[in-house]
Amino acid sequence: MHNVNYLKLKSIILSIGFLILFTLGCSNDTDFPLKVNFELSFNGSPITCDQPFPVLTTQWRWQNVQFYLHDFKIFDENGFQPVKLVANKGFDQEVALIGGVCNQQQQWQVELIGAKPIKNATHIEFTLGVPFNKNHQNPLTQQAPLNQSDMFWIWQTGHKFLRMELMGKDESNQTARDWLLHLGSTGCSSVAPVRAPNTECKNPNRITYKLAWNKQTTIQIDFAQLFDKPESLDFNTCQSNPDDPSCDYWLPKLGLGLSTQSLFSTKINSK
Repeated sequence: MHNVNYLKLKSIILSIGFLILFTLGCSNDTDFPLKVNFELSFNGSPITCDQPFPVLTTQWRWQNVQFYLHDFKIFDENGFQPVKLVANKGFDQEVALIGGVCNQQQQWQVELIGAKPIKNATHIEFTLGVPFNKNHQNPLTQQAPLNQSDMFWIWQTGHKFLRMELMGKDESNQTARDWLLHLGSTGCSSVAPVRAPNTECKNPNRITYKLAWNKQTTIQIDFAQLFDKPESLDFNTCQSNPDDPSCDYWLPKLGLGLSTQSLFSTKINSK
């Protein structure tokens, strides 16, 4: 009788153990570091800088796409979960630089860590730009990636938050075309252009994005989504001047103001 009860108890314990292992194996917990992937695409398909994409009669290639991100947040079944960039020696621990220059070294992934695992992630949030307290410092003395001279205007205005440059060829008349969009703070006041402002600029131009996301998701900049209207090509040079017609067209598409952004989208990776 005792042996029968012992066998039953042993069977129950083993069943519970297998159930726990099965549950853990099927859970959607994400251990750190949590990898967040970005890519450039056209109509949802990734593209390289040597791969042209068509907009009307022009074949375009990207030459330079770089952008600073900070203040990452992950949301899961328990709500907001604080995360931060993985510490890398010699690098700023608050700001990441994504992208790069065509046929040069590029970075399309960030790694995040937090206090506890993410359980069934639902969204990611981040801010495009550089925080004010780091935006106007001397880039020669800042840690990477804030020491990159091609992503800096001058002390008064600070860093370029987003740099996008394309080159194209119009197939109808074989003429070369170019397009650029540089985002940064404007309306900055200081005693001289080479001096940092003491207070925030009139137009900080930092933009916060919240996207549906989980560990199977890639965040895209889809040029088909950006150049979704024929007039997109008519506004071909914007350097964040709010009085520039090109900026009046492009800054809302980035999400400034109350506009719906067209810069970032997401896709679920196929297994």
